[in-house]
Amino acid sequence: PLAADAQAAALLDFARDTAPQLLPRDVVDHPTFLSSDLEAQILHTSLYYQEMLDRMCANPDYVAYAHPNLNADNAWWFVDKESKELDCGVLDWGGFKARPIAFHLKMALGAAGYELFEQHGEKLLTMFIDSCIEEGGPKYDLDEIKLQMTLARTMMVHAIASAVDTI
Repeated sequence: PLAADAQAAALLDFARDTAPQLLPRDVVDHPTFLSSDLEAQILHTSLYYQEMLDRMCANPDYVAYAHPNLNADNAWWFVDKESKELDCGVLDWGGFKARPIAFHLKMALGAAGYELFEQHGEKLLTMFIDSCIEEGGPKYDLDEIKLQMTLARTMMVHAIASAVDTI
């Protein structure tokens, strides 16, 4: 809790005073953003960080090895010589590790922007689930994936707050 207190304060200070120009104006101007309520929420959820992670890792089907995002700068594409089909590989191994799939999805889909996910998130997650089944993977539960995505977003605030002093 003490570390979370310092991290929350650093995050709010960074967003309010150091570099508010880096954040979207509608976010900075939102009445609940950068409020003491946000700081209290960060502190409160920090108490449950490990429980959230344990919950997300309880079913091994919901944990996978991957890079935290597979944006275009982290992958390479090639045409398979035998099948003549387009294939891809991971180029950036820096963040490649096992973690809840919701983290991977949050990072990959988050790059598309909040509005896109709000409008099309359920369809994108359903497409992910269907693709996993088609490729012989587990049948994920949409409600479970959505819950884990919420937990991942909550936990991501802590990761961002802990990184402020390195910016």
